[in-house]
Amino acid sequence: MRTIWVSGGTSRSKQNSILDSLKTLHDDDRIDVEENVDKRLKEIYEEIKLERDLIEAYNIYRKVYNKFMKSKSLGNLNVDELMLLEFKNFIDPKEDPEAPRDKNDNLLYHPRMIFLVIDDLIGSDAFSSVKRGNFLNRLAVKSRHESDELVGMNLFFITQSFKAIPAVIRKQTDIFVLLKSASRNYIIDAIGEEVGSHFSKEEIAIYYDEIMKIDYGSLILSIHKKEQPENRVRMGWTSIIERDKKYLV
Repeated sequence: MRTIWVSGGTSRSKQNSILDSLKTLHDDDRIDVEENVDKRLKEIYEEIKLERDLIEAYNIYRKVYNKFMKSKSLGNLNVDELMLLEFKNFIDPKEDPEAPRDKNDNLLYHPRMIFLVIDDLIGSDAFSSVKRGNFLNRLAVKSRHESDELVGMNLFFITQSFKAIPAVIRKQTDIFVLLKSASRNYIIDAIGEEVGSHFSKEEIAIYYDEIMKIDYGSLILSIHKKEQPENRVRMGWTSIIERDKKYLV
């Protein structure tokens, strides 16, 4: 796992000190950006894809090298394998200075699952509804499909103004995490419009009011197509809330 936290200047603020406890978040991946946000997000994504490609190339070399070491004969290798070994000077993959590694110098044998957190970038060009080809809009749509051009990634959007996030992104969202707020009615109305196919506003209000009585309580609603109806409501990530049968769709 690798977490990348992108914000408009608060990734290292005292208010976000809880980020220090995230073991998958390296300091270099706490990224503050205030201008050309759309461009910076593209660069981050391309860097993630490059890491994936390097890992895949490294695993190909490991396989060829292991084949060579087991056979101890060049005659068992094809031309492409010989050329790769020669290019790498027959170096042991574990000693290869170009081998993909994380920030703690651990070898990476598999592409990492990425958690990309977009922290309150409302108002930046990351969420521009005018600019054609907005990167986040495209990524939110594309990430719902499988393709060799994509990397494994979970997208998180943190905001105090839900409707400020473009509709194209809101429509791709599977999980909604609601926290305590003075804007209780706004939150229920806004979320209710997005999850209306699975929850009524009446049902959401019941859960919200009860859970927000608990210190640091969070209401999680899932509309993922593979989610079982009885498991769509949680308090935090692990506690399932039993739904009244009259609300089950």
